[in-house]
Amino acid sequence: MLVFIWLGTGLSVEQELKPRLEFEEILYDFGKIQQGNEVKHQFQFKNTGNTDLVIISLKSSCGCTAAIASTGPYKPGESGFIEVNYNSHGKFGYTHKEVQVYSNDPTSPLTVALEGVVIAEQHPQTTAADVLFQGSCAECHSIPAKNKMGEKLYDSACALCHDFPQSVGKPAIARDRLGLSDLSKKDLKRIIKQGIPQTSMPAFGEKSGGPLTKDQIKSLLEYLSTLKSKKEGG
Repeated sequence: MLVFIWLGTGLSVEQELKPRLEFEEILYDFGKIQQGNEVKHQFQFKNTGNTDLVIISLKSSCGCTAAIASTGPYKPGESGFIEVNYNSHGKFGYTHKEVQVYSNDPTSPLTVALEGVVIAEQHPQTTAADVLFQGSCAECHSIPAKNKMGEKLYDSACALCHDFPQSVGKPAIARDRLGLSDLSKKDLKRIIKQGIPQTSMPAFGEKSGGPLTKDQIKSLLEYLSTLKSKKEGG
């Protein structure tokens, strides 16, 4: 005769007590900042498990990035945050900084990250278009475009030359996004893919040695087209 003993825990084997650290986002793109400025961002999280969550430690990828956690422990359903501070002093170009979050969640550690472009006060001397995707130049003009589409792609790869100077009170060096939206799709496509000879506008198309795929270029054309429609609509 088999005798089953009820332990009264109310939990099956599959429902054993486990905390679960769940972030609202794990990557924050801070866009473009002037060299020397600081970035501060809070990564919000929630304990979606069934027992208390404890943040044990935080480990940043370098000394320019610091992180602190809100006060825990966190009961099931409670929320908290990891605040990450990045100091861009002495930095230039594309940057990606990570913080590993160690906790009593069985899947620990989890990683959150900041990324963006740091603009030096004195930009290197304007150079030929064909070297903008090489060396340190690529950190601003090529690498940030990876896997991005539409408006995010424009902000990552185009705004640096087309919109940023005006935003900080400097003379424009090219048409801004609204000015570009006035061009025909045919002209825009040709310029993006093939560049403009004898200028600092490089050929962004992959077949010409640039970083952008056909789909990425198409997404830029569609984004600029929406700006034109909004402008014409008043």
